[in-house]
Amino acid sequence: MRYTILFAVLLLAGCASQLSLEELEDKALATGDWTAVENREGMLKRRMAENSRSCPANQTKVCVEQGADIDCFCVHPAGRN
Repeated sequence: MRYTILFAVLLLAGCASQLSLEELEDKALATGDWTAVENREGMLKRRMAENSRSCPANQTKVCVEQGADIDCFCVHPAGRN
C-alpha cells in the first residue's frame, strides 16, 4: 500500500513540474531559444503516430506530416503485391 501511494505522489509530482506548450512558447519568445518547444512538438507528433491504427502483417505503416498533424496509412512493401 505504501508503494502505491509513493508511486502516485511521484507520478503527480512529475506531471505537475512540466510546463504547458503555451508556457514553453512564452519562454521561447523571451529567450529566443525554441529548442524546448520543438522537442515538445516532436514528442506530440511521435505520440500521435504511435497511437494511430495498426497495419496488417503484410503491410507497413507510413506517416506523413501535414502541418501540425500526422496522417498515417498502410502500404504494401515495395516489390510486393
